[in-house]
Amino acid sequence: MNNKIECIRKAKFPFKLWDLSVYAALIVAVVFLIVSLRSPKGGTLEIAYYDKQNMRQVREYDLNKDAEFDLFALSDIYGEGRLTVVVRGGEAWVEESGCHNQICVRMGRIGRVGQQIVCSPYRVVLRVTGAGDISEVII
Repeated sequence: MNNKIECIRKAKFPFKLWDLSVYAALIVAVVFLIVSLRSPKGGTLEIAYYDKQNMRQVREYDLNKDAEFDLFALSDIYGEGRLTVVVRGGEAWVEESGCHNQICVRMGRIGRVGQQIVCSPYRVVLRVTGAGDISEVII
């Protein structure tokens, strides 16, 4: 045991490359966690979708007002379909979707600026926007 300690003391650089990469990964994970938890709660839910006439529609809803509504969107695979979107308690989520994979339903609730839910088959994007949104900074 003393031999290992003496070897480390005599070495100019006691850490191995693997040790440094683990420490760097931990630092990056902690910084990411801090930034994601500090993102502000959003004030607006922006929904972009294509309607029956294949025209792109963008609507905005206040996250502070509870609502439940159906979107009728157009899909290349499934034709016309319905998504049920729920806004409650400052969060939004897709309650029900007409597609088979149901990924948008399983994505859960969103409520912080920058979070989004995507339904690829129906080409629908739900995105939380508000003050401090990154899209306002990037040109």
